[in-house]
Amino acid sequence: MRKLLVCLLFLIACPVLQAEVRDSRAPLHFCNSHWPPYSYGDKRAQPIGGYAIDFMREISKRIDHPVRLSILPCYAASP
Repeated sequence: MRKLLVCLLFLIACPVLQAEVRDSRAPLHFCNSHWPPYSYGDKRAQPIGGYAIDFMREISKRIDHPVRLSILPCYAASP
């Protein structure tokens, strides 16, 4: 009985939590490394251009959701 109650509470709470996440306007943060011609940036880790950067900006426009793009040094991007 207890498992059934937990499952029902989960099923009721799940759509509510998804609605809150969907309505969030916080920008999506994408990181990439300096890898011309796909992505390149300046010394302040601001993206300048490249195929991947242009692609993410276009996706941002089409889904009407802000994105934040960063260029990381190669050593910071690897695990």
